[in-house]
Amino acid sequence: MDRGTTPAAVSGALAALVGGALWLLAWAGLGPFAWWPGAVLLGLAAVAVGAGLVDRGATPLRLVVGVCLAVLCVALLAVVGGLAGAGGSEAVDGVVGAVAAVLGALLLAREVRRRRRDDSSGDDPELPAPGRGRPNRAARPAPGRRRTGGAHAG
Repeated sequence: MDRGTTPAAVSGALAALVGGALWLLAWAGLGPFAWWPGAVLLGLAAVAVGAGLVDRGATPLRLVVGVCLAVLCVALLAVVGGLAGAGGSEAVDGVVGAVAAVLGALLLAREVRRRRRDDSSGDDPELPAPGRGRPNRAARPAPGRRRTGGAHAG
C-alpha cells in the first residue's frame, strides 16, 4: 500500500511546505507573524504523517497516533531549542522549517509525477497499460532460490 498517495498525505506535504517556508521567513526577520501560522501548519503536517502510519480502517487510532506524533515533535523541538541556548532557538526553528519545506516539496513533486504518469493515455510502450500492474511476484522464487515442488519434488 502506498501511503504517499492519500489526500491526507498530499495535504500534509503541502502544509509542511508552506509551514516550513513560514518558519524560514520568521527566522529571516518576520517574527511571530510568520512563526505561529507556520507552527500550526507544521503541526497539521505532523498529524497527517502520524495518521499515515496507521492502517486506513482504524480512524480513531489514526487520529490518536497523529496527535501523539505532533506532540512528540513539539517536545523534541523544545528540548533541542533549549539545548541550543537563548539565541539558538530561532536557528533551530529555521533549520526545521527548511527541512520541512524541502520534504514537503519532494513529496508534492513525487505526487505530481505519479499523477502525470497515471493520466498518460497508455500509448507509451514503456509504461504499463492503465489498470494493469506488474506481474504477480509471489509466483516467482526469490533470487538465488530454487522452486520447490513439481514432478521431482520429494
